[in-house]
Amino acid sequence: MSSYCIKDLERLSGIKAHTIRMWEKRYNLVKPHRTDTNIRRYDNNQLKKLLNVCLLLKEGYKISKIAELKTTELEEKVQYLFDQKNNSNSFVNRMIKAAVDFQENEISVILDDIIAEFGLIDSMQNIVFPFAEKFGILWQTNTINAANEQFVFNLIRQKLYAAIQDLEVEARSGKCFLLFLPQGEMSEIYLLYYYYYLKSKQHQVIYLGQDTSAETIAEVLKKKSVCNLFTCISPKKSCLDVNEFSKEYLSLVDKQAIYISIPKNYPQVDLPSAISLIKSIKDIPA
Repeated sequence: MSSYCIKDLERLSGIKAHTIRMWEKRYNLVKPHRTDTNIRRYDNNQLKKLLNVCLLLKEGYKISKIAELKTTELEEKVQYLFDQKNNSNSFVNRMIKAAVDFQENEISVILDDIIAEFGLIDSMQNIVFPFAEKFGILWQTNTINAANEQFVFNLIRQKLYAAIQDLEVEARSGKCFLLFLPQGEMSEIYLLYYYYYLKSKQHQVIYLGQDTSAETIAEVLKKKSVCNLFTCISPKKSCLDVNEFSKEYLSLVDKQAIYISIPKNYPQVDLPSAISLIKSIKDIPA
């Protein structure tokens, strides 16, 4: 079973650590285990309970009233809210809970529901990517293993591939995009999201996928007329990686433009004019 420190709970729930400690003392809301050195540790059930508490707080419930609820009552109230009002934060928390317990059917249902209601573009931007950021915190703090991460992102990839295949559009724009992830970069769901968007705009797309070497791109450019190269740098990468990437791949192109999708909070970087940084789907030329 996964184990979380109180800082993990703070990052995942948005509730300050001192508030969690106060709730423990005043309401016995969550019951941490203690290490031999008296450090608090929390399990999956406690994480799920705290996420449920957060959802009710956002709906206007008082913490004193929430603390009186039994676990089953708390879950019933949260489920009722899901049925009555869908909001992105609720979906994010539901996906986290399903992912840590390997609930494939639950994740599939959530993804189908949000795509049906909001469309794939908005679902990815407003729900799936915030989920990936929160889930990344678990990975970075070693509170989930590779199996959790691979499990949930494979399910998301499957939905994206299916949506791309279902697009009944022909490439008519005259623009061709070569999509790839550089070597060592494995965050494919971001690249597939842009694949779907570019194909929906009737652009021609050559998709190479993750862990693509510069040599592979050079071979494609020899045989195919491509006007744009497009790649993604995940939130785990540093500012240095963009500069190193630019030096390696800029030498391959002639008149092609290079677009690099980066996180919104990415540091400012000075790059050659041939390279454009993309922080939003709106930054891509139509």
